[in-house]
Amino acid sequence: KGFGIMSLFDATNESAISNLKSNLLKTEDFDEMTTGNLQSIFRSIYKIGDLKIGFTEINSEESVFRPAPFKDIRSYILASRKEVSCDSVLCNESLSRLLNKNDFFIISDVEKHKGNPGLDSRFAQHLLKQGIRSCILAPVVKNGRLLGFIELVSSRARELNSINAKKLDYIIPFLTDSIERFYSELQNEIDAIIQKEYTAIHPSVYWKFREEALQHVNHKRGRNTPFKEIIFKEVFPLYGQIDVKGSSVARNETLEKDLIFQIEMLLKLFRFIYKKGKLPLIAQHIFELEKLEKELKEELKADSESVIQSYIINEVHPVLKHFDSADNEVHKRIAAYFDLLDNKMKMVYDNRKDFDDALSIINKQMSEVLDKKQAEAQSFFPHYYERFKTDGVEHNLYIGASIAPKVHYNPLYLENLRLWQLQAMIEMENEYYRLRPSLPYELDVTSLILVFSSPIAIRFRMDEKRFDVDGTYNARYEVVKKRLDKARIKGSEERITKQGTLTIIYSQKKEESEYKRYIKFLQHRKMLGDVLELFEVEDLQGVSGLKGMRINILYNRDSAGYYSFDDLMKELEHK
Repeated sequence: KGFGIMSLFDATNESAISNLKSNLLKTEDFDEMTTGNLQSIFRSIYKIGDLKIGFTEINSEESVFRPAPFKDIRSYILASRKEVSCDSVLCNESLSRLLNKNDFFIISDVEKHKGNPGLDSRFAQHLLKQGIRSCILAPVVKNGRLLGFIELVSSRARELNSINAKKLDYIIPFLTDSIERFYSELQNEIDAIIQKEYTAIHPSVYWKFREEALQHVNHKRGRNTPFKEIIFKEVFPLYGQIDVKGSSVARNETLEKDLIFQIEMLLKLFRFIYKKGKLPLIAQHIFELEKLEKELKEELKADSESVIQSYIINEVHPVLKHFDSADNEVHKRIAAYFDLLDNKMKMVYDNRKDFDDALSIINKQMSEVLDKKQAEAQSFFPHYYERFKTDGVEHNLYIGASIAPKVHYNPLYLENLRLWQLQAMIEMENEYYRLRPSLPYELDVTSLILVFSSPIAIRFRMDEKRFDVDGTYNARYEVVKKRLDKARIKGSEERITKQGTLTIIYSQKKEESEYKRYIKFLQHRKMLGDVLELFEVEDLQGVSGLKGMRINILYNRDSAGYYSFDDLMKELEHK
């Protein structure tokens, strides 16, 4: 007999939120959380037995709604649609509240809302078709970035309203962290696929690779989903190069100087050792070194470097190490010889190092100028850009509607890019001649632009991890590029490129007229001089009918004025 006193309180919300936190913490991948798990938790919090939950992704850059990349969570904004523009779903006021203010969007009675004028009434009808009578759209925002909207929907009016929407304030932070982590991991997976299958991608075409990678991620359960080739059709190519003049000859000269200098040092050393003790082995090496020196001075062969290096390292150096302890004077001379050698190569590398350093500095500076200019050019119209460092710097540009389908393309953008390319080449030439006095080895450069007015298609080659022209018809562009390098002016032995000038190669009369207009403008800007040469290019293998023009460049070294190439050379020599 007796009585008991019991105090009860409603812990549903606390328990549901605790379950949500536990589920989110123990589930490493948000994608593994099923709709059922989330719906049961939200149903407990809202005490609505048939409450449904959805999620819609938003691409803020393009202002479009997209389906959620999660396995079992559907989108009620989209229903069966794959993608839809934000402003075609909601009116400006509602859209602003969602996108800019990150407020909840609440419709407590969808039936009543459909009578309102504007886009929101169409959205209400869209919800009614799905049997939805009340709903809440809650933005998911992390670090100022809008990721998407959590959708709560009910089949009864007024069950979801502005009062119980406040309950989301306790839940959204936990969901936001998990969803943001999922998107971060998804981006890492996409980047990993792009890096592995496609290599580093220029920002102008990144969207295309992302679409393909995302499609592969979403269908990865198929395991054997093939990677599609990336093709851009109807693009206009632009090609330019700033080339180090006579780099092969200069490289051979530096090699010859280093080898002859090293052989002469060895001959002095061996002759000194031979005086100390007339050993036949030393005489043999003197004979062989004199023979190598004579051959080098007569002609540098393709295998000269490897033959001499192998002989010196494998046969000469072991002999020197043996005599290193003969006496103090011999030791000093051998030590002095080895001190002059490069630590890695164990050969004299002075002249070649100066040449390599000069070439590296030129390439680095030219690339930096071009990359900096490119950042400006991309703002005109997105286009694909790639550059290569060889004995100089080459660049390819491709512009067309397929590169940026969401931006309206006009031929004016091609003309603008051609004018930009001319100015960029002139600026690179100016940068080189500012740099020239400080180079460890004296080199000169020549500049060339190829004009090609026919649109082509480019395809990303999966095996080579780079873009190339697509198909036999488009291959002529690549053929012309490769064969121009050593081309000469028709009827002469003179190369088409020349120091202090910008060479423009084309095939059509309209291209000549177009570039003459640009030249007049750049002459007015004091970037080009008055000496314009027109010529025909010699017939190349498989290519004929090319024409060219050369215009002298004005070098602006300081505020004092402008120099022609000859003036500049005299000024540099004087200094």
